[in-house]
Amino acid sequence: MSTFYLKYRDTLPILEVALLTPTSTAYDLSSARSVALHITTPSNTVLSRYMSIYSSTGGIVRYSWSSTDWTSGVEIGQNLMEYEVLTTGSRLTFPNCSYDILSVITDFAQAATT
Repeated sequence: MSTFYLKYRDTLPILEVALLTPTSTAYDLSSARSVALHITTPSNTVLSRYMSIYSSTGGIVRYSWSSTDWTSGVEIGQNLMEYEVLTTGSRLTFPNCSYDILSVITDFAQAATT
């Protein structure tokens, strides 16, 4: 489990994740059809976004935040994240024994408009 920190309404830094097998080796994404980021918010809403594959053999995926993430559900607080890889005929979710955390805190400049 790892924690990614972001201030409310920020679009940087990019979320970059190394998908690892249970033996802590990089998961080979060469046959992946898609990778999705699923976020469960503090109010139990599930948001799904497509991620880009940055390194197939290194198992590295990325998600670039956009301003629409803030208008469509990402919330201040502890949001849980998982990553779903689809290949032909199979589905695998990372991490397989827990969740990563997206910790979103208030930005002082945005506090008046949240």
